[in-house]
Amino acid sequence: MAQFELEEREDKEVSRTLIELRDAGYAYIGATDGVPFNAASGRWLYLPKEKILILEILRNYEDYNTIRLLIADVIALDKTPAVIEGAIKIPKQSAPDLMSAFRTYYEEDSNYIGSDAVGFFTAMKVPEPVPLAVDES
Repeated sequence: MAQFELEEREDKEVSRTLIELRDAGYAYIGATDGVPFNAASGRWLYLPKEKILILEILRNYEDYNTIRLLIADVIALDKTPAVIEGAIKIPKQSAPDLMSAFRTYYEEDSNYIGSDAVGFFTAMKVPEPVPLAVDES
């Protein structure tokens, strides 16, 4: 289990959200300074051989829903605090599993990080975990 402050840069907007990567591939979404959501959930997968993190976040707003697929090359886990950077994609729908979602981008373009990205993100590990404001458990 690890907490990260996720900074999403999409279009001209920048927002920060507290996320917690938990066991069994679940991601819990906490407080944000972005557009307030009614509910949010997520899931994650780390590919250690490739050093790639895949994170899917689903957010429900009053009038619409969003799905974001975040894909990152994990190259700075040894930094203090640990930092992960990558691209934000908009999948057509949530895939049955994250490996399938990743494979869609990886097989279509070897530059899967930057290709067709709608934005970019940075996730910085929170050294001292804090309580989540929103917990969809």
